[in-house]
Amino acid sequence: MRTTANDHAAARAGGTGGALPFLTLRAGPQDYALAIDAVVEVAAMVELIPLAGGPPAALGLVNRRGAPLLLLDLSAALSAAATAQVGATPGAVLHKNPSADTLFIVVRGGADTATDATLLGLVADEIHGVEYVAGIAQLAARSTDGAVSGVIQARGRMMQVIAAHTLVNAYVPPRRGPGQA
Repeated sequence: MRTTANDHAAARAGGTGGALPFLTLRAGPQDYALAIDAVVEVAAMVELIPLAGGPPAALGLVNRRGAPLLLLDLSAALSAAATAQVGATPGAVLHKNPSADTLFIVVRGGADTATDATLLGLVADEIHGVEYVAGIAQLAARSTDGAVSGVIQARGRMMQVIAAHTLVNAYVPPRRGPGQA
């Protein structure tokens, strides 16, 4: 199953009453949401290459249409962000062991998510689907690293909204143009 943001843009135009679409998922013990505008696709797992010396949340690299894509264990990435917030020493990160039937979410980041091609892959414990929500509530307290941008009410519970651009910026080095060092 491969779903693109364009598929959801077409669905959004048809009678959602101004509701905003979010891809809902579970990472660790919590449910989260991603704004659909930041989601490029949900794709099936391909060969995963371990990344030597990569960040603790990195599962490795996958080949996405001829280009390497960093794949993160989303619950480990969010746990690392939470640990950094409180200044604690992170413990051992237990990675998922993706199999052939594992799905991953490709998100785009950067200042302008509509045009920026900086991509990152996220492996969640479960992908629920797209939910249309009337609005996003501001957080009572901002996360210091910006990994969470707000809260929505969906599937009968509150879900934190993941700021995809913040994760992309934290894990993917900025692209350099010709002649830039």
